Amino acid sequence: MFHSYDVWRATDSRQREYFRGLRENVVHQALFFFSVWLVYLAGAVLGTGIYLKVGLRTMYVPAVLLALTIITDQFKPLSLQEERDQSER
Repeated sequence: MFHSYDVWRATDSRQREYFRGLRENVVHQALFFFSVWLVYLAGAVLGTGIYLKVGLRTMYVPAVLLALTIITDQFKPLSLQEERDQSER
């Protein structure tokens, strides 16, 4: 919202392009956070549904997924852009 206002109030095309770039970056970050929230919600719904049918053995599913993620990370690191930026400093 604030970056849209900045684009609207920009005095020249260079400022407009700069603020548009900032706005796009914020939109990408917001979509990323929303997708993470959706994955948590889906996990909660699926976990609850599976727990009602299977019981405590439901905990094997996230434990196996966590183990697979750890093994995958050992062979092909799942680094984030933020980690790459910090390592460059």
